[in-house]
Amino acid sequence: MQRRLAANPNAAFAVLDDGAVLLNVQTGRYFGLDEVATHLWKGLVDGASEPQLLDSLVAAYDVEPDRARTDLTAFLQRLDRLGLLQTDDACPSAR
Repeated sequence: MQRRLAANPNAAFAVLDDGAVLLNVQTGRYFGLDEVATHLWKGLVDGASEPQLLDSLVAAYDVEPDRARTDLTAFLQRLDRLGLLQTDDACPSAR
């Protein structure tokens, strides 16, 4: 079964000249995103699935699929730990 993902609606997002910044409104903590992380965050906001995020990463950047999968998994795990990602039943699409 494919895990459902969504950006936490309590996260504020702003694009900067060299990336973006995320603010967890609940905790007041903010996080800088590089170009690749910004690309992935925008995909989450648009409702992309994990396989769609992987495909977009491989298509947009010169990266091998295995490396992209490893990097995507690490990024999603970090977002989850920071409270910036909703998965499965917490996702709006799961309701």
